[in-house]
Amino acid sequence: MRLTFRRIDEMQAKIEKWTELIQLEKLQDVSEDIQMTIHVQSNGKLNDGLFKLLLRLCCMADKYNKCNEQNSETGKSIAILAKLLCSLLTKVPDNNNFVKAVFKIVQKAMTVCALNALLTYNQSNTKTFRTWINIKKNASEDIANLTMLDCLTNDKDKIKNELGFSFDISKYDCTELCLSEVKNLLEEQITFTNGVAAVLEKLRKLQPSNQYAHTVQLLGYYFLGFTPHDSSILKYHEQAICDLKQDKSNSVAVLCLEANLSLFMFVEELHVMNKQTWMEMESTKFALCAPKLRELAETNSPNVVPAYSMINVKKDTNLMLCLQKCVQKWKQLFKYHFKKIVKNWEPDLVLRMLITAGEYARLYRYEHCEAEVWTLAYKLASEMNDYTTIYITSRCISLRQVNYDWITTAKEHVINHRNSKDENVIGSIAIFWISLADFYFECGKYDDAKQLLIEARNLSGISFLANRTVYLLSLDVIIRNSHFYIDNIQHENYGSYIVESLLAVRTLNQDLLSKKWINRSTYLFSYDTLFTMAVNLSVRINSLLSFRGICPDLVLLLKSAQSLNAMLRTAELLKSLCYIDLSRLQLEDCEVKLQGLEHMLNIETFQLSMESKFVETPFVQLPVTPTKIVDPVRDTPQYGASPVLGKKIFDPPKFTSHMNCDCYKCSNISYQYLVFATTYIRAQLYALQNHTMAALDHFHGAFQLRQRLFKEEKSVLPKNWPCDEIDIKRFSWHSRYITDYIQLLIDFCYFLKAKITSRQEDVFDIANLAINICYKYKLQGHPIYITAKELALDNEFQPILDSSDLKFAVPQPHEIDISDHAKTPIDPSVCVTPCAPKHRAKKPVSVRRKKNATALKIPKINLIWSDDEDDNSISPPPATNRKSKLRTNLVKRNILKEDLVDD
Repeated sequence: MRLTFRRIDEMQAKIEKWTELIQLEKLQDVSEDIQMTIHVQSNGKLNDGLFKLLLRLCCMADKYNKCNEQNSETGKSIAILAKLLCSLLTKVPDNNNFVKAVFKIVQKAMTVCALNALLTYNQSNTKTFRTWINIKKNASEDIANLTMLDCLTNDKDKIKNELGFSFDISKYDCTELCLSEVKNLLEEQITFTNGVAAVLEKLRKLQPSNQYAHTVQLLGYYFLGFTPHDSSILKYHEQAICDLKQDKSNSVAVLCLEANLSLFMFVEELHVMNKQTWMEMESTKFALCAPKLRELAETNSPNVVPAYSMINVKKDTNLMLCLQKCVQKWKQLFKYHFKKIVKNWEPDLVLRMLITAGEYARLYRYEHCEAEVWTLAYKLASEMNDYTTIYITSRCISLRQVNYDWITTAKEHVINHRNSKDENVIGSIAIFWISLADFYFECGKYDDAKQLLIEARNLSGISFLANRTVYLLSLDVIIRNSHFYIDNIQHENYGSYIVESLLAVRTLNQDLLSKKWINRSTYLFSYDTLFTMAVNLSVRINSLLSFRGICPDLVLLLKSAQSLNAMLRTAELLKSLCYIDLSRLQLEDCEVKLQGLEHMLNIETFQLSMESKFVETPFVQLPVTPTKIVDPVRDTPQYGASPVLGKKIFDPPKFTSHMNCDCYKCSNISYQYLVFATTYIRAQLYALQNHTMAALDHFHGAFQLRQRLFKEEKSVLPKNWPCDEIDIKRFSWHSRYITDYIQLLIDFCYFLKAKITSRQEDVFDIANLAINICYKYKLQGHPIYITAKELALDNEFQPILDSSDLKFAVPQPHEIDISDHAKTPIDPSVCVTPCAPKHRAKKPVSVRRKKNATALKIPKINLIWSDDEDDNSISPPPATNRKSKLRTNLVKRNILKEDLVDD
């Protein structure tokens, strides 16, 4: 008995090996291995494995038949391999078309599955549909398009003759059979063309009613996974809505399908944009943003900024409107038919679709849409008493839409599911604890926050290898609150967290690019965590003088954000790269990135830029900037910026003049803060380029934008700090941009000190404001706090450096006038006879050493390498005439640039 089981295990291992070889099309190796395999007794598990191998082989055979390659070596190998596999599985007629025999086996298996499903569709029998799904996954297109009704209708006589069973299909509920078939296919995310479309056609002919609408609604499963995109799904929704609108009693079905249709239109719009952007990225050709003025378009000068055509505010607005329309349909549906949805209209599917839509809104920074989606999702999850309440509450906390009743309910669910073995449940609990700990750190509840973080990181399955996304999320919270998480944290501990986070960022990015993901919401959540962590790490790693440690990662993540068409995420990554360029005085690189950033945000000023004429002022080095570092590692080509936009004049964005407006630019706070940060970067760039007036203009514009967004100056004073958590909830969601404001204050102080001497008194007030903001947002562990303290220390020493006591200090050597003492005065009336020194310099003792060997006179020998060469080219030129070639960095830079861009 043990020997039999051992042989079965060995056979199962061989089947897995054969599967891998067939996928690699190494058919000859599989055939040789099968011929050497000992036949074992029939076993259900082995038959299933061999059956899947046959189905894969049928797909390959079908592909080669369509290519008319039946007589090729591959075609012959397929035939031999099919015969061998069939001999292990069952007896096959000895003819030349073995693949056809395999197809007959598959069709017979499908008929048996369909008959079993017809007799047991009212029972919870998953084995039949599991076999049916395996066939659909691995069979060719012709077989995959067969429905269960097709098999029962076509093989009715065979069933009667071979099985002795006759049936009248009209006496069975064919609609229910189709519903069961579609639901099982969709839950496993079978390709839409592989059977699902055919079942929908059958069902539409049977009964275009609520049941048909229910089936069309199940197409929402395609929104949850990563099946190949199929635009025909929109057509089925539109047909079903048109049919159901004729029956006014089906208002629930119509609203459900309209909400689904809006969601699929969002996916369709995003798919078109991603495809276009990917084509532009693959061809390495940037779409040029055409100038808005006709006279500019006629000039030959490079007046345009290279950018991808689908990554801009206009396209992002259209994308947000699609998602917003879907949210409005859901709100209408929940308002009038909430109870019916919970009872009869796939509440689990609707809940998962809402969560996925919420993750889309988070990734693309549609904050108002996201808040509404989480509200609807929480209402449905709480009614269903589902564990996803934990996850939804955690995402609301991270958005700072804090509801303490929700937190209490989520804690109750955590207690009930603490011992769960489900990875999704454990992950949701960990995310909830981490998000709540982050909120508690901001509220000053440091002990509770540390305890929650420790519990979350100690949960089973939360580690660097098991759940990298959640682990990275915990590292993000620890690094941002490191001075509260560990008392008197040492540099070694802080550095270890930084290095671990950077490794997790790189590994997770590689997983997202290479790994096959099944759950779309998890995929989107991972990218959100990845982008957020990378932006937070960029300033910290660059402050450690390790810009090379983060720049390549930011460039790779920038490519990922562009491929997703996440416009605001792309802008955030570009902003981080601009900060690094400014800190290293790479002004040309910063100009290129900044112009791309301004193009995406639609804040270019062509007309004003054409009319402006900059006047450079004498160079004054700003104290805030380090010495320029010449570095061969580059992520963008130098001198690639537009000369017209290099003279950009500040023009207040149009949304600043809108009143009571709900447009994209007025409602999206992330967009407005990016406009503010871009204006500040432009001001600092002009300051470093010695365009004083232009820099002052943009500094003033940045402060105007900041004042509109968030009046900070009075609330950050210690006497005005809030005593409760209400103010924390209102302000802390701006914290991801507050460091930009502090950096603006610091750089503006240095600008005033270096360029505008009449405003020196304001420097002290602005520096104190920057430090107070750091205390307000608990940024003592952030590098920006150290920079602000350095500025304050510099201001304290300024009166000492400017005091009159410096006049008594020893001057610099080059400032001392020694012209009166350089020559000795000589009286011409006195005769002076020069005298030689009495002592003689001793001759140095020679050092004995071996004499060099005498050079032999050897005649010059010319080597003739080829008969075709003339006499002048026989000998190489003398060594004295050779000129050593200088090693240029240009080739190295191009290679490294291509590596960074193409990876």
